[in-house]
Amino acid sequence: MISAIEITNFLEEIGLLNRWNTVSTSVKGVSSLENQKDDTLSWLKLNTYDLNQLRCTILIVKEKSNISSDSIAIIKTPDPRKAFAKVVKNFFATVNTGYISPSAILHKSSVLGHNVTIKENVVIGANCKIGDDVILHPNVTLYDGITIGNQVEIHAGSIIGPDGFGYIKNNDGTYEKMPHLGGVTIENDVEIGANTIIDRGTIDDTHIGKGTKIDNLCHISHNVVIEEQCMIAAGVIIGGSVKIGKGSTIWINSSLRDGIKIGENGIVSFASAVAIKKVQNNTQVTGVYAELHKEYLQKRRIISKMIKVQKN
Repeated sequence: MISAIEITNFLEEIGLLNRWNTVSTSVKGVSSLENQKDDTLSWLKLNTYDLNQLRCTILIVKEKSNISSDSIAIIKTPDPRKAFAKVVKNFFATVNTGYISPSAILHKSSVLGHNVTIKENVVIGANCKIGDDVILHPNVTLYDGITIGNQVEIHAGSIIGPDGFGYIKNNDGTYEKMPHLGGVTIENDVEIGANTIIDRGTIDDTHIGKGTKIDNLCHISHNVVIEEQCMIAAGVIIGGSVKIGKGSTIWINSSLRDGIKIGENGIVSFASAVAIKKVQNNTQVTGVYAELHKEYLQKRRIISKMIKVQKN
């Protein structure tokens, strides 16, 4: 059991505690408000809630919330979602203890760091370098020459390092494959979702920067460089040699044509197709053949008004 005092002390240490009502209680786990369980911790993003519906014993809420109780520990914080996530990770998350499944296939030339977990049917090719505290989930495949930093997690079915889609067209109309001599470098604290593919570079490595998070079912082509702390949502397709600046976000089901550049803190709205050569720093683009987000919204408003005029 984890006490409310332990949780509040932890939140105070990391600067996420505003105040709490000092009700002394403990929890044995966590639950959502939709599926509450007794003796658990939960969090609330609303400012009000009917406490008669509560079964949890500790509730994290916004610092400006008017919720109060004499029987439930109410913890107020500037960011309930972040505070809840930090508490769960610190007190309840499963600790990686290092494990190599007997069904995994590891080439003898590859080097593993400390406390690495390699689950069922993982395949690791020749000359791979894997850092400390890495987790490779079932059926992950690393082709030859892949470099992975520390605290990296790659989810089931992802494939790192196949050749990219690069061909030369000969005079007789036949296609000849471009050799892919580069690899893939994945820096520290990267997470890659399930069934994502990252192609190897033709000469230099395809590069995934520190702290970047990549969702499920993404395709990242050869020679792509994604800088640190980027977010790549599910279903994104990134063409060859794309450069994505630090802190950028590419939302669900977007496509980026080959060779373009996204500046730092750029945002590509969901289901957009980006063909423009460069997206400037701190800029959002939207739509098919994406354009500046403000211009896109302005055009949509104009079109909407024109349709209303025609109907009238």
